[in-house]
Amino acid sequence: MTLDAIDIVVPFYGRVDYLAATVDSVLAQDDPRWRLTVVEDGRHDGLGTPAWQRRLEDPRVRWVTNPERLGLTRNFQRALDLVDHEWCVFPGCDDVLLPHYVRTIREVVTHGTTIDMVLPAVQVIDESGRRSAPLADRVKRLLRARQPAAELHGEGLAASLMHGNWLYFPALSWRSSRIKEIGFRQDLPTTLDLALAVEVVRRGGVLALTDVEAFQYRRHGLSESSLAASTRTRFVEERLLFSELEAAFSAMGWPRAARAARWHVTSRLHRGVAHVARRRTGGRLRVGPS
Repeated sequence: MTLDAIDIVVPFYGRVDYLAATVDSVLAQDDPRWRLTVVEDGRHDGLGTPAWQRRLEDPRVRWVTNPERLGLTRNFQRALDLVDHEWCVFPGCDDVLLPHYVRTIREVVTHGTTIDMVLPAVQVIDESGRRSAPLADRVKRLLRARQPAAELHGEGLAASLMHGNWLYFPALSWRSSRIKEIGFRQDLPTTLDLALAVEVVRRGGVLALTDVEAFQYRRHGLSESSLAASTRTRFVEERLLFSELEAAFSAMGWPRAARAARWHVTSRLHRGVAHVARRRTGGRLRVGPS
């Protein structure tokens, strides 16, 4: 199959210096077949400088500013609504695409079977851009390493994600038509990524994995999901989502996935570790996303 440009859509609310690194990493792609859209949610200072204007001179770069602040979930949906091409990705406004990201995704899609999601290998970096290996990411790496094939689908994939969400949502490329018909859930701001991925799997979607490291995921304490975890919001949402999925999987005749959703072992362990650490830090702990 042939593949046109990949839509790289960045919902933006946060630090301009981090966003600059994200945009520059897109401009540095060694495959030119991409289109970048930044969806600014709320006005930010520091975007009128000559350096920023030079970034916007590339005709493949589009800047959209929401007329009013939408918040995380509505801005993700706004970003999805702006997708025009067959494939898309939603990197965080603090993440970095390695120069071969677009080329890597295109190669997987071109040479694979019918695929709906592509996940490259991911490097984790800290707030300063240094390689990092927090506990959450060591667990993700172990869970991913247990996957039996380069293309995954069905109950096996669903059960695996219920045991522990080893996906890196900002690095995932998606078949646009698959997710446009689903959309981002508006009631799950910190678990909308898992909810979307599992819904694609429930509808027969296929996830392709490649061991090529093509993305840098920035884990730091000021992210939306980190703040949500520190206030227990994430764990409340996870319990709601897992309960819904247990019922959905049971109705589909997927008992292994239903059982995994019922126990959601990694989420429970994450919640326990966060609880202990919060008590030691007086409630100031910030824990990254699952």
